Amino acid sequence: GTVSENVRSPAHFLDESRYAAVTLPPEADADAEPDWVEVASGGSWAWHDHRTHWMADTPPLGVRVGDQILDDVVPLVVNGNPVEVSVVSVWEAAPSVWPSVVVGLLAAVVAAAVLIVPAWRGTGGRRVPAAVALVAAVVAATVGLWQTWSLPSETGPPISHWLLPVTAGVAALLALVWRTTPFTALAAVVVACTQLVVWAVVRRAVLEYAILPTSAPFWFDRWGTAAVAGVALVVLADAAARLVRSPGLLAR
Repeated sequence: GTVSENVRSPAHFLDESRYAAVTLPPEADADAEPDWVEVASGGSWAWHDHRTHWMADTPPLGVRVGDQILDDVVPLVVNGNPVEVSVVSVWEAAPSVWPSVVVGLLAAVVAAAVLIVPAWRGTGGRRVPAAVALVAAVVAATVGLWQTWSLPSETGPPISHWLLPVTAGVAALLALVWRTTPFTALAAVVVACTQLVVWAVVRRAVLEYAILPTSAPFWFDRWGTAAVAGVALVVLADAAARLVRSPGLLAR
Protein backbone atom coordinates (compact mmCIF):
# COMPACT_ATOMS: atom_id res chain seq x y z
CA GLY A 1 0.00 0.00 0.00
CA THR A 2 2.97 2.35 0.04
CA VAL A 3 3.94 4.74 -2.76
CA SER A 4 7.56 5.81 -3.23
CA GLU A 5 9.08 8.51 -5.41
CA ASN A 6 12.59 8.69 -6.82
CA VAL A 7 13.68 12.12 -5.61
CA ARG A 8 16.75 12.01 -7.86
CA SER A 9 14.64 11.82 -11.00
CA PRO A 10 14.61 15.03 -13.09
CA ALA A 11 10.81 14.66 -13.23
CA HIS A 12 10.69 15.15 -9.45
CA PHE A 13 11.84 18.73 -10.01
CA LEU A 14 10.36 19.43 -13.45
CA ASP A 15 6.85 18.44 -12.35
CA GLU A 16 6.86 21.17 -9.67
CA SER A 17 6.22 23.72 -12.45
CA ARG A 18 3.30 23.50 -14.88
CA TYR A 19 5.56 24.25 -17.85
CA ALA A 20 8.79 22.81 -16.37
CA ALA A 21 10.22 26.30 -15.87
CA VAL A 22 12.82 25.18 -13.32
CA THR A 23 16.58 24.77 -13.22
CA LEU A 24 17.59 21.21 -12.44
CA PRO A 25 19.90 20.81 -9.43
CA PRO A 26 23.08 18.71 -9.69
CA GLU A 27 21.48 15.73 -7.92
CA ALA A 28 18.84 15.37 -10.65
CA ASP A 29 20.13 12.46 -12.72
CA ALA A 30 17.97 9.97 -14.57
CA ASP A 31 20.87 7.51 -14.81
CA ALA A 32 21.82 7.65 -11.12
CA GLU A 33 20.89 5.06 -8.52
CA PRO A 34 17.28 5.85 -7.48
CA ASP A 35 16.71 7.44 -4.10
CA TRP A 36 13.28 6.16 -3.16
CA VAL A 37 11.31 8.17 -0.61
CA GLU A 38 7.93 7.04 0.68
CA VAL A 39 5.34 9.68 -0.20
CA ALA A 40 2.11 7.86 0.63
CA SER A 41 1.01 4.89 2.69
CA GLY A 42 -2.62 4.49 1.62
CA GLY A 43 -1.93 2.98 -1.78
CA SER A 44 -2.63 6.15 -3.76
CA TRP A 45 -0.85 9.40 -4.60
CA ALA A 46 -1.38 12.37 -6.89
CA TRP A 47 1.27 14.24 -8.83
CA HIS A 48 1.66 16.63 -11.74
CA ASP A 49 2.82 14.88 -14.90
CA HIS A 50 3.77 16.86 -18.00
CA ARG A 51 2.78 13.97 -20.25
CA THR A 52 -0.86 14.64 -19.45
CA HIS A 53 -1.29 18.18 -20.78
CA TRP A 54 -0.30 20.66 -23.47
CA MET A 55 3.08 22.13 -22.49
CA ALA A 56 2.52 25.74 -23.50
CA ASP A 57 0.32 28.65 -22.47
CA THR A 58 -0.57 29.43 -26.10
CA PRO A 59 -2.79 27.39 -28.44
CA PRO A 60 -1.01 24.93 -30.77
CA LEU A 61 -0.52 26.09 -34.33
CA GLY A 62 -2.54 24.61 -37.16
CA VAL A 63 -5.31 23.09 -35.06
CA ARG A 64 -8.95 23.93 -34.59
CA VAL A 65 -11.38 23.43 -31.77
CA GLY A 66 -12.15 19.73 -31.50
CA ASP A 67 -8.77 18.61 -32.86
CA GLN A 68 -6.60 16.20 -30.89
CA ILE A 69 -3.45 17.90 -29.63
CA LEU A 70 -1.90 15.23 -27.41
CA ASP A 71 -1.60 11.44 -27.49
CA ASP A 72 0.82 10.01 -24.95
CA VAL A 73 1.35 7.07 -22.62
CA VAL A 74 2.43 7.20 -18.97
CA PRO A 75 4.10 3.88 -18.03
CA LEU A 76 3.78 2.79 -14.40
CA VAL A 77 4.70 -0.23 -12.33
CA VAL A 78 2.00 -1.25 -9.83
CA ASN A 79 2.88 -4.07 -7.43
CA GLY A 80 5.52 -5.23 -9.88
CA ASN A 81 3.13 -5.24 -12.84
CA PRO A 82 3.63 -2.87 -15.78
CA VAL A 83 0.68 -0.56 -16.40
CA GLU A 84 0.17 2.00 -19.17
CA VAL A 85 -2.06 5.06 -18.74
CA SER A 86 -3.17 6.42 -22.12
CA VAL A 87 -3.63 10.17 -22.34
CA VAL A 88 -5.57 11.87 -25.13
CA SER A 89 -6.23 15.62 -25.09
CA VAL A 90 -8.64 17.47 -27.36
CA TRP A 91 -8.63 21.23 -27.86
CA GLU A 92 -11.78 22.70 -26.28
CA ALA A 93 -13.21 26.13 -26.95
CA ALA A 94 -13.14 28.56 -24.05
CA PRO A 95 -16.64 29.52 -22.91
CA SER A 96 -17.98 33.03 -23.42
CA VAL A 97 -17.85 35.05 -20.20
CA TRP A 98 -20.94 37.06 -21.15
CA PRO A 99 -23.57 34.61 -19.86
CA SER A 100 -21.82 34.66 -16.47
CA VAL A 101 -21.59 38.45 -16.56
CA VAL A 102 -25.32 38.70 -17.31
CA VAL A 103 -26.13 36.29 -14.46
CA GLY A 104 -23.96 38.31 -12.09
CA LEU A 105 -25.64 41.58 -13.10
CA LEU A 106 -29.14 40.10 -12.79
CA ALA A 107 -28.29 38.72 -9.35
CA ALA A 108 -27.00 42.14 -8.33
CA VAL A 109 -30.20 43.84 -9.54
CA VAL A 110 -32.38 41.36 -7.66
CA ALA A 111 -30.32 41.81 -4.50
CA ALA A 112 -30.57 45.60 -4.80
CA ALA A 113 -34.35 45.40 -5.20
CA VAL A 114 -34.65 43.15 -2.15
CA LEU A 115 -32.64 45.66 -0.13
CA ILE A 116 -34.33 48.82 -1.43
CA VAL A 117 -37.98 47.83 -1.07
CA PRO A 118 -37.82 47.20 2.71
CA ALA A 119 -35.85 50.43 3.09
CA TRP A 120 -38.67 52.38 1.39
CA ARG A 121 -41.14 50.85 3.81
CA GLY A 122 -38.97 51.63 6.79
CA THR A 123 -38.46 47.96 7.60
CA GLY A 124 -35.68 45.47 7.11
CA GLY A 125 -33.07 46.94 9.39
CA ARG A 126 -30.21 44.50 9.76
CA ARG A 127 -32.19 41.40 8.88
CA VAL A 128 -32.67 41.88 5.14
CA PRO A 129 -28.97 42.44 4.31
CA ALA A 130 -28.03 39.53 6.56
CA ALA A 131 -30.62 37.25 4.94
CA VAL A 132 -29.45 38.12 1.42
CA ALA A 133 -25.82 37.59 2.43
CA LEU A 134 -26.75 34.23 3.95
CA VAL A 135 -28.40 33.07 0.72
CA ALA A 136 -25.28 34.06 -1.25
CA ALA A 137 -23.08 32.21 1.24
CA VAL A 138 -25.18 29.05 0.89
CA VAL A 139 -24.82 29.16 -2.91
CA ALA A 140 -21.06 29.74 -2.64
CA ALA A 141 -20.65 26.94 -0.10
CA THR A 142 -22.59 24.57 -2.37
CA VAL A 143 -20.33 25.39 -5.32
CA GLY A 144 -17.16 25.10 -3.24
CA LEU A 145 -18.09 21.89 -1.43
CA TRP A 146 -19.25 20.27 -4.67
CA GLN A 147 -15.86 21.00 -6.21
CA THR A 148 -13.98 19.74 -3.15
CA TRP A 149 -15.99 16.50 -3.03
CA SER A 150 -15.40 15.99 -6.76
CA LEU A 151 -11.62 15.85 -6.38
CA PRO A 152 -9.47 13.06 -4.91
CA SER A 153 -8.20 14.08 -1.48
CA GLU A 154 -4.66 13.29 -2.67
CA THR A 155 -4.77 16.31 -4.97
CA GLY A 156 -5.11 18.62 -1.98
CA PRO A 157 -8.15 20.73 -2.98
CA PRO A 158 -7.79 24.24 -1.48
CA ILE A 159 -9.96 24.63 1.61
CA SER A 160 -10.65 28.23 0.58
CA HIS A 161 -13.17 26.88 -1.94
CA TRP A 162 -15.55 26.07 0.91
CA LEU A 163 -14.09 27.61 4.08
CA LEU A 164 -14.59 31.23 3.00
CA PRO A 165 -18.30 30.84 2.15
CA VAL A 166 -18.96 28.68 5.22
CA THR A 167 -17.45 31.25 7.58
CA ALA A 168 -19.26 33.98 5.66
CA GLY A 169 -22.50 32.10 6.20
CA VAL A 170 -21.80 31.87 9.93
CA ALA A 171 -21.23 35.63 10.10
CA ALA A 172 -24.43 36.33 8.14
CA LEU A 173 -26.41 33.92 10.31
CA LEU A 174 -25.17 35.60 13.49
CA ALA A 175 -26.15 38.98 12.09
CA LEU A 176 -29.59 37.57 11.31
CA VAL A 177 -30.45 35.87 14.61
CA TRP A 178 -28.08 37.19 17.26
CA ARG A 179 -29.60 39.87 19.48
CA THR A 180 -26.96 42.53 19.31
CA THR A 181 -26.62 46.16 18.24
CA PRO A 182 -27.52 47.10 14.65
CA PHE A 183 -23.93 48.28 14.20
CA THR A 184 -22.51 44.88 15.14
CA ALA A 185 -25.00 43.13 12.88
CA LEU A 186 -24.10 45.29 9.89
CA ALA A 187 -20.42 44.85 10.64
CA ALA A 188 -20.93 41.08 10.53
CA VAL A 189 -22.67 41.47 7.15
CA VAL A 190 -19.69 43.48 5.88
CA VAL A 191 -17.34 40.71 7.02
CA ALA A 192 -19.48 38.03 5.37
CA CYS A 193 -19.76 39.85 2.04
CA THR A 194 -16.07 40.73 1.99
CA GLN A 195 -15.25 37.03 2.31
CA LEU A 196 -17.67 36.18 -0.49
CA VAL A 197 -16.12 38.79 -2.78
CA VAL A 198 -12.65 37.39 -2.05
CA TRP A 199 -13.98 33.88 -2.75
CA ALA A 200 -15.38 34.96 -6.11
CA VAL A 201 -12.17 36.78 -7.07
CA VAL A 202 -10.08 33.72 -6.22
CA ARG A 203 -12.34 31.59 -8.43
CA ARG A 204 -12.69 34.09 -11.30
CA ALA A 205 -10.83 31.78 -13.71
CA VAL A 206 -13.81 29.38 -13.79
CA LEU A 207 -15.58 31.90 -16.03
CA GLU A 208 -12.98 31.33 -18.76
CA TYR A 209 -11.82 27.72 -18.49
CA ALA A 210 -13.38 25.17 -20.82
CA ILE A 211 -12.96 22.29 -18.36
CA LEU A 212 -13.52 22.76 -14.64
CA PRO A 213 -12.29 20.47 -11.82
CA THR A 214 -15.75 19.60 -10.56
CA SER A 215 -18.49 17.07 -11.18
CA ALA A 216 -21.08 19.85 -10.93
CA PRO A 217 -22.57 21.18 -14.17
CA PHE A 218 -20.11 23.73 -15.45
CA TRP A 219 -22.84 26.33 -15.91
CA PHE A 220 -23.78 25.97 -12.24
CA ASP A 221 -20.19 26.50 -11.12
CA ARG A 222 -19.69 29.55 -13.36
CA TRP A 223 -23.07 31.17 -12.84
CA GLY A 224 -23.04 30.46 -9.12
CA THR A 225 -19.68 32.19 -8.80
CA ALA A 226 -20.86 35.19 -10.84
CA ALA A 227 -24.15 35.46 -8.95
CA VAL A 228 -22.41 35.36 -5.57
CA ALA A 229 -20.02 38.09 -6.69
CA GLY A 230 -22.86 40.35 -7.84
CA VAL A 231 -24.95 39.84 -4.70
CA ALA A 232 -22.01 40.19 -2.31
CA LEU A 233 -20.86 43.45 -3.90
CA VAL A 234 -24.33 44.97 -3.67
CA VAL A 235 -24.92 43.91 -0.06
CA LEU A 236 -21.42 45.00 0.92
CA ALA A 237 -22.00 48.45 -0.56
CA ASP A 238 -25.42 48.70 1.10
CA ALA A 239 -24.15 47.66 4.55
CA ALA A 240 -21.16 49.99 4.33
CA ALA A 241 -23.43 52.88 3.29
CA ARG A 242 -25.75 52.21 6.23
CA LEU A 243 -22.84 52.29 8.63
CA VAL A 244 -21.51 55.55 7.17
CA ARG A 245 -24.93 57.25 7.08
CA SER A 246 -25.86 56.21 10.61
CA PRO A 247 -22.82 56.42 12.90
CA GLY A 248 -25.26 56.48 15.84
CA LEU A 249 -25.90 52.78 15.27
CA LEU A 250 -22.81 52.10 17.37
CA ALA A 251 -24.57 53.23 20.50
CA ARG A 252 -27.89 51.51 19.80
